[in-house]
Amino acid sequence: MRPAGPNMQYSELCPAGAIPPELRPVLTGGRPWKRLIAFVHLRDHPTLPAAAAALAINPKTLASYIRRLERELGQQLVHRSGERGAITPLTDKGHALATTIATVLTQAPRLASKALPELC
Repeated sequence: MRPAGPNMQYSELCPAGAIPPELRPVLTGGRPWKRLIAFVHLRDHPTLPAAAAALAINPKTLASYIRRLERELGQQLVHRSGERGAITPLTDKGHALATTIATVLTQAPRLASKALPELC
């Protein structure tokens, strides 16, 4: 495959069927895959600060990623405790989304590559 460039066809990077329909609403704005990858990390850590530390990002940034995903999907993805901004485990929809994201990234890892433009 040739490298991404100005003459690259989008279909070469995002073949038909590579993106499940449930992910399409969140592939908007800048760097959607960064948000999605961060969300998968949340599944693998007990708290939002722990996931943010593993990603080397500010917890507020990760919280904003989650809020944006919830807004784009129109669904709650995490349970929130009574403490301001505290996040506890993922909802069933959140687990399903994290599994879908992880599957897509396993099948098409170049989608998450920082070297490629956000085309999908």
